[in-house]
Amino acid sequence: MCTFTGLYFLISAIDTEFTGLQLDETTKASLFDTSDERYVKLKKNVSEFTMSQIGISAFVNKESYRYEAHTFNFYLFPTAFGSFDVRFKCQASSLSFLCRYNFDFNKFVYDGVSYLNRDEELKLKEHLAKNTMFSGLEREVDEEVLQKICSDIAEWFVKSQVGEVFLIELDQNTREIKDYVLHTEIRNRFPNVWTHKDQLGKFIVEHVSSKQRRELQDIDSSNRLEQEEKLLQTMLGFTKVFRLLQDYNKIVVGHNMLTDLMLMFEKFHKPLPESFSEFKKEVHQILPRIYDTKHMSATIRKELEETGLLEYTSLQKLYQAFSSDVGLQVVLFSPEIHHAAGCERYIKNDVPHEAGFDAFMCGSVFLYIAHILSCRTIRSTEIQACSFTDYVPHLKRFLNKINIIRATINHVTLDGNDPISQRPQILFVRVRKNGFRLKSNQLAQWFSSYGTVDVKLQSNNTALVATGNFGCARQILRCFKGHDRIVVSKYNVWKHSRLVRAVLWSAVVLSSGICMVTLLSSLEPS
Repeated sequence: MCTFTGLYFLISAIDTEFTGLQLDETTKASLFDTSDERYVKLKKNVSEFTMSQIGISAFVNKESYRYEAHTFNFYLFPTAFGSFDVRFKCQASSLSFLCRYNFDFNKFVYDGVSYLNRDEELKLKEHLAKNTMFSGLEREVDEEVLQKICSDIAEWFVKSQVGEVFLIELDQNTREIKDYVLHTEIRNRFPNVWTHKDQLGKFIVEHVSSKQRRELQDIDSSNRLEQEEKLLQTMLGFTKVFRLLQDYNKIVVGHNMLTDLMLMFEKFHKPLPESFSEFKKEVHQILPRIYDTKHMSATIRKELEETGLLEYTSLQKLYQAFSSDVGLQVVLFSPEIHHAAGCERYIKNDVPHEAGFDAFMCGSVFLYIAHILSCRTIRSTEIQACSFTDYVPHLKRFLNKINIIRATINHVTLDGNDPISQRPQILFVRVRKNGFRLKSNQLAQWFSSYGTVDVKLQSNNTALVATGNFGCARQILRCFKGHDRIVVSKYNVWKHSRLVRAVLWSAVVLSSGICMVTLLSSLEPS
């Protein structure tokens, strides 16, 4: 924390690992999803899963085009304390994925840093102020260990004299019970003892007189707020780092980071709002300058096609391409990026899917792209070493645009309206012969060989198909022309929407009825 606060950095790149990706089939990403619909799905996931690790790589501009990366890797784990007992779900495939990359689950559980959002912080303060943290029947402490400690104290107390002390051995079990709990519980159970820690951190129980107890309580009451604040700061944990990122107002960089942003918002700031528009507004207020390297690389793919660097847009592939000898020579004076002292682990070892190293790769890719975009139109003989301020004008088009995969749009805009969809037109499928029933898995199997597709059945006879690109849509239309079982065409809302057709028919019937009434009323009785 001290190292992080002492840095004068330009960019903070972030990456997270989490305990699950998809809560159930209802939260599965679909090419039919609008940004609002995707937000609702991700919100369900974020509320049930948690972050297991977060990485931050702070890039310091040492001189000209030289950068020093200070990379931090934090295991996160919510603290169970008093009435606070966070529940979260895990997805087997996500944990297996972490296993493949040597994720340390012991560090996750035993050494994970705690965190609170603002609502949880206010609740904790309220409980501490009212002294109701442990008033309920449900107490998230090891009752057996606590009872054993109190039994040992009781056995000692009946034989002890005023002034004698009892030392509590702080083994692994007792360390699981926070000091605040031990002090509170022992003092409440034994009116003639007092507890404190000595300079060596040993937990001391002292036999005192009633007068001494009252005097110590009077003194302690003035220290109680200090103790409670210390407890609060301990439980805030990583939240304090997140708030520093807000306060510093630096550029934040991520890769395909919509889920990362939502997780950080929910776990460190406040519960996610109901609407996507409100989320965009609030996240832009706390982190006003965000770049997504997934969106950047996808956007400039055609521009830099001749370089061969953007054949793949996964983070590791991008980093390997840009940091290779070929990548560094595309434009002269590419950024020189070095690991700071204390981050030597990453010098010789690539550790993909460790959040810290992924954050480092993300920040590096951001700088490499910024440099190429700033200098690629300049003659090689005229290129000079660039400072970061030279990059800024060339990055404006990517500011606050966050990649969104497999949806009706390819990115969302945090500080404005989302773009109009540029996806291919939806395809409409109907059966050619009566008796044949459409099945979504069969249609997906037929069409997926031409590209990414999603199928939505309307009935046994009709279905809608969303495709990932125009080439895929064209091939499906061409290859299934004259198919013996189904007819595939471009979706036309006037022809194929049952709702629109029903409304039109209703309008026809209604207008016919009005005309008939008008005609009849105009006839005079004979």
